[in-house]
Amino acid sequence: MKVSPILSTVFIPRAGEPSATFQIGEILAATVLEKLSDNHFLLQLSQGGRRLHAESSIELDNGQELQLEVIKAGETVELRVVKGDSSADGLAEIEQQAYRQLLPKQQSLSVLIEHLLQTMSAENNHRLPGVVQEAIRQLLNVLPDAAGLTPEKIKQAILASGVFLEAMLGQSPQQPLVALPDDFKAKLLRLFDALKSVQPVKGSLAEPTERSAVAPSSDGTADGSPEMLAATLLREAQRNLKDLLENTESALAKVALDQLASLPRVDGEQAWQLELPFCSGRGGDSVRLRITEDRNASAGDAGAPRWSVLLELNPPGLGEIHCRINIVGERVDAFFVSQDALTANLILVNLNLLDSRFRQAGLEPAHLDAQAGSLRRTAP
Repeated sequence: MKVSPILSTVFIPRAGEPSATFQIGEILAATVLEKLSDNHFLLQLSQGGRRLHAESSIELDNGQELQLEVIKAGETVELRVVKGDSSADGLAEIEQQAYRQLLPKQQSLSVLIEHLLQTMSAENNHRLPGVVQEAIRQLLNVLPDAAGLTPEKIKQAILASGVFLEAMLGQSPQQPLVALPDDFKAKLLRLFDALKSVQPVKGSLAEPTERSAVAPSSDGTADGSPEMLAATLLREAQRNLKDLLENTESALAKVALDQLASLPRVDGEQAWQLELPFCSGRGGDSVRLRITEDRNASAGDAGAPRWSVLLELNPPGLGEIHCRINIVGERVDAFFVSQDALTANLILVNLNLLDSRFRQAGLEPAHLDAQAGSLRRTAP
């Protein structure tokens, strides 16, 4: 949510003029005349030409035109920027443009993981270029296995989810991607580069086309000549590489969207949104998380940070499950929702096991519940 900046202002009196009075809700037009010091600017109102000193949390440029709403009157007048926050407006436009580009491309990371696992099966991986095989192996090697997940491994997976890649690189600008061996986005970028490097030149004979099917023989079966078989295998491999490239690009779009959703808001709110891919007995899978700090904790929780974690799970045979976990100090609440009544009841009768696991982790379960109902998406 975007919050408009507030300016605290003091009007500069002029000889012979009465003190300026303003009504709350009044809209003023002003021009930035000069930057006086850090966070302090000289403004001039368009109507009447009155000048004022303004303290601003955002950077203002000389000559910048502002529309300001009076939100507090008195000796010190507080003005809200209605229009003219060029830096914030510019960033908002860039963010909106990124959403428009990425949303049509993004898809769940589990789609790519499943495709990679199938591609690397023994019967298929010999058709892949070596550089692509190596990039796929490196990416799959950083994925946790569902059977061996522990709290520490989940923490490591969150840090290596790709959402924090640029932040980590920013702490050490000279640090190359190779120095981040477990970062998922870094591995995705390497896979994307490898796949791009082996894509056929558009219009070449190796490029798959709608007409590149094998010609049938007189008995209705495909011509089994070595030349035709080799051509068929080549085209199938090229199609698979093209599909892998598209799925990798979609996965990168998903990580980038999570990064956008995890940026600090101008109102100070902070949330982290991410999808954690992992390998399970049925192939590739993932869980979606949104972690937020609740700043509206009740007075009884004073001094203890209140965290909320939203999970979206899709266990085999149980359908989609949403879970909200609230943590205040050592106390934890968990609430599950499933559209399937049988799944909700199955969770309900096993909450004692979850209670035991929470206590083993040093937490104090307070309220655990599950019910059937409609699911609400927590993330794009």
